[in-house]
Amino acid sequence: MSHGFQIGDYILVPSLNQLHHIDQVYTLEPKVIDLLLFFAHQPNIIASREEIRHAIWGKTLVSDHAINRLVSQLRKALSDNKQPYQYIETVAKRGYRLVANVTLATEKKRYQKGHNKALRQHKYLWIIITIITMCTVYGFKDELFSSGSALKINGGTIKQISAIPGREWLPKYSSNGQWLTFLHFDKVTKRFHIMLKTDEQELAKSAYTTQKRISDYYWLPHQDRLIVATFDGEHCLIEQLEISKPYSAFDTTAFGIPCGNTAARSIAWSQADDKLYWIADSGELHQQKIDTHQLPFTSLDLAAVEKVPLVNNIYQLVLSLNGKHLALLKHHQWERSAIELYNVENNQLQTIYKSQSLIHALSWDNAGEHLVFVEGNSINTVTLQGELNVAGFNSENDIYNIHYNAERAELLYASSNAKYQLIKLTKQTGGGYHEKRPQWRSQMNERNPVYSHDGESLAFISQRAGQYGIAIKQDDSSVRQLKLHDLDLSQTLIRWSPDDQKLLFHSEKSLFIYSLVTDKYKKVTADNIYADVVAWSYRMPENIYFRSDLDGQMNIWLVNIYSGNISKLTEKGGFSGHESEDGQYFYYGKEVEDGLWRLNLTTNEEVLVLKGFSRENHLSWYLVDQGIYYLYSREHVPSIYYYSFDSKSEQLLWPYKPWTHGGFTISSDQKNIVLGLKEQIEWNIMSIGVNKSGW
Repeated sequence: MSHGFQIGDYILVPSLNQLHHIDQVYTLEPKVIDLLLFFAHQPNIIASREEIRHAIWGKTLVSDHAINRLVSQLRKALSDNKQPYQYIETVAKRGYRLVANVTLATEKKRYQKGHNKALRQHKYLWIIITIITMCTVYGFKDELFSSGSALKINGGTIKQISAIPGREWLPKYSSNGQWLTFLHFDKVTKRFHIMLKTDEQELAKSAYTTQKRISDYYWLPHQDRLIVATFDGEHCLIEQLEISKPYSAFDTTAFGIPCGNTAARSIAWSQADDKLYWIADSGELHQQKIDTHQLPFTSLDLAAVEKVPLVNNIYQLVLSLNGKHLALLKHHQWERSAIELYNVENNQLQTIYKSQSLIHALSWDNAGEHLVFVEGNSINTVTLQGELNVAGFNSENDIYNIHYNAERAELLYASSNAKYQLIKLTKQTGGGYHEKRPQWRSQMNERNPVYSHDGESLAFISQRAGQYGIAIKQDDSSVRQLKLHDLDLSQTLIRWSPDDQKLLFHSEKSLFIYSLVTDKYKKVTADNIYADVVAWSYRMPENIYFRSDLDGQMNIWLVNIYSGNISKLTEKGGFSGHESEDGQYFYYGKEVEDGLWRLNLTTNEEVLVLKGFSRENHLSWYLVDQGIYYLYSREHVPSIYYYSFDSKSEQLLWPYKPWTHGGFTISSDQKNIVLGLKEQIEWNIMSIGVNKSGW
C-alpha cells in the first residue's frame, strides 16, 4: 500500500503532517510538508522559485525571502543545515532539488537495519496511520459495501497510485499487464504527459510529453505500443508510440494519422477487423482500416474515413479484449445515458442498458462478459444481456475514468475531492458584481441554489456523508436541512412556489412537492412518467411546468398538482423555461431550433427573442422584467451575462477563470447573485481491490 514516501532516512506521512525518523515523530507546518511533498514527486529535478511559489502559494504573491525561509525550515526539519546538503540542494541561479533517494513507503517495508526496533515499537501506530491515510489522504473518503453477486471489495483496500500536483486521469494497464500508464497535465508548464509506472514501488515517470492536448490513448493488444490522440486546437492527430528500452520512455513514430479538425474523444483499434475506431467531438463514430504492425503509420486518406451509420451522441468507446465488440457510452441531451453494444463483424447495434442519470465512465472486464461503469459516484456492472449489478463501491468524491483488470483483481480510477461551494456576488454602485465568499458557507458539497421570491431564503442541494439533500439558508448563520429520505437528489433542480411555502424538485424520474409548513412531501407525477423540473406557474399556482418525452420528443408540459391532469405546452422541443410574473408569457429554450422563444399563454403566439440560445452553451438562466441573466460558456469558461430585451444587447457581469458551474440564482431586486462553483480541481489516480466471485 503506497501511502507516503521514504526520503533518505525519513518517512513522510503527508496526511498527518508528520515526518518520522528512527524512533522520533515530528509534526511540521503544513507548508513545510507541502514543500517536501512537492520535491518528493520530482526527485533530482530542479524546481525554480517560480515553480515553488506556484505549487505552495498558488496565485498569492510572496517574496523570494519567504521561499528561502520555507526551504530553510525544511532543511532544519531534515537536519540538513550544512553543506554539502544531503537532502535539499541549492542549484545556483536555477533553484532547488531533492537529491536524497525517494521510494514509496508501505506499512510492511523495513527501511534500514537501525529502523527495525523503532518500527516494531510503532507497530500499532503504523496500523492507525494506514487506516487514517486510506480514509483521508487528499480528502478522499469512500463508503464500501457488498451486495449479492456483484463486484466485491477485497477488505476495502484503497491505494493511492499517484498524487502529482495537477490533474491525473485515464489510468490503463498495458495489454500484458506489465506497465501502468495515465495522463497528467502540469498546470505550471501547461504540458500534457503520459506517465509510466513499471514497478509497484516505483514512482511514475513522464514517458511522453507534448503541448498538444491528449484526449485519449489505447494500448495495442499483445504489443509494446500504444496509439495516442492529440489536438492542437485546429487539427487532430493519432500517433503511434513504442516503449523504449529500458522501458522508461516512449518513442514516437515519424508519421501520424490526421483525424479531422476536432478532437477525438475516444480511440481503439480492433484486431478482429484491423480497423481504427475513434469518436469525433460531434459524437459520431468513425472507422478506417489500418495496419498497426506497419511502422510508421501509412498516410490516411481522410476521404476514405467512414462514419458508422446510426451511431451518434457517443461520449466514450471501449473495445472488448477479443476486439469483436465496441461498448459505446451514449449521452442524450436531457441528461440521460445509454450503453450500446456494436458488433464490428456484423455491424449490429443493440442497447443493453439505459439510465435516467449521467454515466460518465465505462470499462470492460477482461473476460468480456461484463461492463463496469460509473453512474453518479457509484461503480456498477451490467452483463451483455442487460442484467444490472451493484458493484459495491460508492464514493463521496467525483469519480472519472475507470479501468478494470481481472488478472490483478484491481480497479483503477481517477478521483477528485473538489466540492461545489456557494459564493455570493453583490452588485456594485458603478455596475458589475463583486465576489463575496459568504461566512455561512459550510464544507458541504453545495450547488443549484435558488432564491425565494421575497429574497429572504435560499434553497440549494447539499451533500453530507455521501447523501444528497435540500437545505435552506434563512439568515447568515442558520441552515435548515429538509427531511427527505431515500430520494436521489443528485441531479435535481429546485423551484419555489409563488407564495414561497413549497418547493418543487425531482428525484430520479418523478416530480415532488415539499411543504415548508407541514415538513412533508408528496409525489406529483406517476412512476411511468419521466419528468424534470422546469418552473412553477404564477398565473395558475396549482400548475407546474415540467420537461418530459411523453410523445417521444423532449417537450415542456403542464401538470395540475391536485388533479394530476397533464397537458402539452410546446411542440418542437424545450429544455428550460420561466413564466413572466404577470402570467402572460412563458419564455423557453428550444432544442430543435436553437433560440430563446416567448410564448403568449393567451393567444399561443410564439416569437423568437434571442437567436443561438442553446442548452449546450447557456447553462442556466433567470427571467427578470426586461431581460434575462444567464451563464454562458465560451471555450468551456462560464461567465455571467445580462441580455436586455429592449436594447437587444448583452452585458458581461462577471467573468471568471475556468471552473465547473453548479447553477446560479439572482435575488428579486437583482442586487445579489449566488452560484455554485467548483474550482482548483486536482485529480489523482486511485486503486481498489476487487473480487470477481459471483460473476
